[in-house]
Amino acid sequence: MKQPVVGIHALEVALPALYYPIKDLAELRQLEHEKLRFGLGLENMAVPDADEDVVTLGTQAVIGLMTKQNLSPQALGRLYLGTESAVDGAKPTATYILSLLEAYFAPKYGPHCFEHCDVVDLTFACIGAVDALQNCIDWVANNPERQALVLASDTARYRLNSSGEYTQGAGAVAMLLRHQPALLSFGQHWGVSTAGVHDFYKPLRSQQKADLVQDILLAAQSSADPQAVVTALADQNHPLLGNEDVYVQLHDDTPVFDGQYSNQCYLDRVQGALAHYSEQTGVTNLLTEQWQGLLFHLPYAFQGKRMASSAVMRELIALGKWTELFPDIPVAEADEKTFAKSDYYKNYVAHKLAPAHAASMQVGNLYTGSIFLALASWLDLQKNQSISGKLGFIAYGSGAKSKVFEGELQAHWQQAAAGIGLSTKLEEREVIDSATYEKLHRGASAVVVKKTKMVQKIGYSSAGSTPWVRSYQLNAAIDI
Repeated sequence: MKQPVVGIHALEVALPALYYPIKDLAELRQLEHEKLRFGLGLENMAVPDADEDVVTLGTQAVIGLMTKQNLSPQALGRLYLGTESAVDGAKPTATYILSLLEAYFAPKYGPHCFEHCDVVDLTFACIGAVDALQNCIDWVANNPERQALVLASDTARYRLNSSGEYTQGAGAVAMLLRHQPALLSFGQHWGVSTAGVHDFYKPLRSQQKADLVQDILLAAQSSADPQAVVTALADQNHPLLGNEDVYVQLHDDTPVFDGQYSNQCYLDRVQGALAHYSEQTGVTNLLTEQWQGLLFHLPYAFQGKRMASSAVMRELIALGKWTELFPDIPVAEADEKTFAKSDYYKNYVAHKLAPAHAASMQVGNLYTGSIFLALASWLDLQKNQSISGKLGFIAYGSGAKSKVFEGELQAHWQQAAAGIGLSTKLEEREVIDSATYEKLHRGASAVVVKKTKMVQKIGYSSAGSTPWVRSYQLNAAIDI
C-alpha cells in the first residue's frame, strides 16, 4: 500500500519586537565576548517586550501563516501547541491563543469559527513541539481532507548572572500540515531514545506559610510574630496567603539545570535515537550522505556543530572511509578534537549545519521552537539554491528524550520557502540597552518599548467568580 505524502506545507516565524546584543551582555557580566561569539555562536538575544509572551507570539505566528495561505478556520481540525512556558496550570495555553484567533477572524468567518478545531498543549521540555508534529502527522495521514497547525511557542528565560543567561531567547514557529505539502514531506520512521533524568527541570515546590513569612520578616529585620502575620493575612482574605492551606505552592519559570550533565544527556539520547533510526531504516550513512542538511535542537547556536563532529567521525570510520580521507592518521589515533578542526569537517559544517544555525545566532534558544527555527533558517538561506534530497532532524528535550526523523524537500520547495521572510523579521526588531534588558527580565518595567504590535498582553483581570484571568488585546483588524 502506498504511503500518503504528508508534511509541512507552509511555515511562519514570529519573533519578539526586541533584541539585546551578546556583546553588551558580555561587557555587563564581565564575560569573554570572543568565547560567546566564536565558541558558542551567540550574537544577539531575542527579548520579549513588556506586553509579549508565548500567547502573543504564538497568536502572531498563526495569524501570519493563515493570512498568507488564505486559510479558513473551518479548514483546520487541530491546533497542537508544544511549549514549556505555559501560562496556566490546567487550561491549555493553546486555548488562550484560540480565543484570540477567534476574535481576529470573527469579522470574516463568524463567531466561534474555531469551534471544531481540537487544541491541546504537549510538554516535554524542548521536544514537546516535535511530539505534537509526530502526533499530527499521523492524524493528517489518515484522511486527505485533514489539515493541522503545529505551533511551537516558548520563552527561554534563565536567572540573571546564571550560566544559562547568555543562551536566552524567545519566539514562535507555526507549521501547516497537509497532504501533498509544498515544503517538506516526512518519512515513516522515527528513532527514539528516552531516559528519566534531571538535567534540566522546573520543580513545583511548596513551603509552609509561617516559614515563608518568617523568612521575609527576618530579611526585613522585623520583630513581628510570623503566625500572627499569617492569621492577619487569612482574616484579610489575602489572594495568595489568605486561604486555609498550611502550605503555599511555589513555582519558578527559570530552570534548575546542570550544563555539562545536560550536554552529556543530550549526546547519550541522540546517539541512542540515531542508532534506533538506523536499525529501522537500514541506512548507515545518515550524517555523511543521506541528509543534505542537519537540523538540531539548538540551546545555543553551535550546539549541533559541536555535537555532530564525534558522530560524523564515527560514521566515517564505520563506513571504512577514514583512511581514504585521512591517510596520515591511523584509525586507532582518530581524535575528535583534531577531526573537528579538519578541512573536511569545516566544509561539512559550512554546507550541512551553518544554514540551520544562522538564525539561532541572532535569536537564541527557543526551547520547543529551536529545531523549527533551524528549519526556517535553512529554508530561508538556501531558497535560491537548486538543492534536492532529504533533511535530518535531531531533536532533544531534557528529562530526557531524543527523536530522529527525516523530511524530504518537495519539487518546488524554494517557492514555498520564499514566503517565510525570516531575514526581514530579524531586521525589523529594535535593539535595547543593558538597563532596559534587566528591567524587562525582572518584570520591573511595565513600560512597553515598542508600541505597535498585532496582539498585546494586558495583565490580569477579575470579574465576579473568575479572578486572575490573563487578558490580551488585539490591535489589528482583519482585511476582509
